[in-house]
Amino acid sequence: MEFTTLLPYLSAIITAIAGWFVGRRKRKLDAINSMQQSIDTLIVKNNELLDEIITVKTENADLKIAVNSLSHQNETLHKELSELKEYVKKIKSITPKK
Repeated sequence: MEFTTLLPYLSAIITAIAGWFVGRRKRKLDAINSMQQSIDTLIVKNNELLDEIITVKTENADLKIAVNSLSHQNETLHKELSELKEYVKKIKSITPKK
């Protein structure tokens, strides 16, 4: 066989191999780009969640302060109520019954 006879076959094989290498590289780049897009999306979502966590923690701290204040007010009111009950008992014991 002559070289001119083999040339179309060789060029087809070489072209196929070159196409496979180029396609392989493109597939790898597409996979890397897809992963990068996923990472970027995750970063954005993570930042949103961090902002939400900060907001919730701030609200939680404010609510804890409010609960402590209300608890203190409740204790004060209970003491006042007990004192008033004692005062009413004393008044009832002093005043004659009819």
